[in-house]
Amino acid sequence: MTWSRVIAKDGRIPWHIPEESRLYESIIARGTLIMGRKVFEEYGRPLPRRHNIIVSTTLAQVPGADVCRTFGKAVEKAREYKEDVFVIGGTRIYREALDIADCMRISYIREAYEGDTFFPQFDESEWDVAGRKEYPRFEHVVYVRRKKQVSA
Repeated sequence: MTWSRVIAKDGRIPWHIPEESRLYESIIARGTLIMGRKVFEEYGRPLPRRHNIIVSTTLAQVPGADVCRTFGKAVEKAREYKEDVFVIGGTRIYREALDIADCMRISYIREAYEGDTFFPQFDESEWDVAGRKEYPRFEHVVYVRRKKQVSA
């Protein structure tokens, strides 16, 4: 599948696909969210009914959210909540999460969009496809990390 990996342009998602937005919101409806500052600024507020953790070196306190200076500190904080953790961007946060994630949910948008922010490259040989669903304007794929073979 050819994929441009575009996730944003000028700090915003460049497409408006209500069905994909509803799917995304249903996935992250409960649990703990880890996001970068720019993603937080796109939303403009902490998302309700879940714990929000913002990775930023410039933000001070944010009412209704935890601010952590590094991704590692954000993961430590997320573990305190004992809930599912969802990493929702941007590129640097996704790149760091790839090292520890055990699941990825990616929507492959069928139309080409211009962008200036991209999902990082990842080694597909480290992942198995656990689910795939076709929609009119995108395909949603669930990946789970392959178990490493341990030699005796």
